[in-house]
Amino acid sequence: MISAIVVGNENASLNNTSKMNHISTMKNKTRNVLLAAVTAALAVLPTASAQDYKSVDGYYTEVPQFHSWPDPTAARYKIKRFGPVGVGLELRAPNFTMHIVNVEEGSPAAATGKLKKGQIIESVNGHTMKGIDPRVLLGNWITEAEAKGGIMKLMVKDDAKSAAKEVVVKLPALGAFSKTWPLNCEKTNKIVRACADALAANKESIGIGLDGALQFMLSTGEEKDLEVAKRWVKKFVAEYNEKEKNRDKSK
Repeated sequence: MISAIVVGNENASLNNTSKMNHISTMKNKTRNVLLAAVTAALAVLPTASAQDYKSVDGYYTEVPQFHSWPDPTAARYKIKRFGPVGVGLELRAPNFTMHIVNVEEGSPAAATGKLKKGQIIESVNGHTMKGIDPRVLLGNWITEAEAKGGIMKLMVKDDAKSAAKEVVVKLPALGAFSKTWPLNCEKTNKIVRACADALAANKESIGIGLDGALQFMLSTGEEKDLEVAKRWVKKFVAEYNEKEKNRDKSK
């Protein structure tokens, strides 16, 4: 009997080892197939250089950081929200002229009392759209203003024929990013806190699938954000169960 048990255990061990080897082999084969597929896909991609983008209406002077990138020859390209400034922009030809399409109520832009739909922004703190992805430029200008007391000076025209006038927008002075950001960075902490508070105030629940807001709230490490995440999940589960009950009743 003891002999049979030992033999049985040895066979089980051998079977498990065989299965593990088989799984390992399959993983290696799968990895090799994926690597081959990626290599083949990369081989047919065109090699991009800064020179390739200079030919597009003379706007880009370096390779755009993101793909796809805004086309400077397109009639319009919309920027839904110019960050904390509180305006929506439409970038129009030639070369991304900035047109205001909306001003958010209660925003720093609205607080000036001087910005409105249809106006043209010629420059931001002396900078104009030139050379690189306009989305990157807008982000850089916000970062610069936040590091310098939150002052953003816009040169604004009521229309194409009007003279430009200065409008000063006061943004929250978050300071500059630390050299180690996002770690040990006060500005990063402020941005994370503001985003979490905004989500807590404006988002009621989550849906099926990957939810970035839920992951964000779980990542902050703050107990109050964890409670918000729990509330979203509980509401989703309750609503889902209710739908299932109604579906069963209708059968």
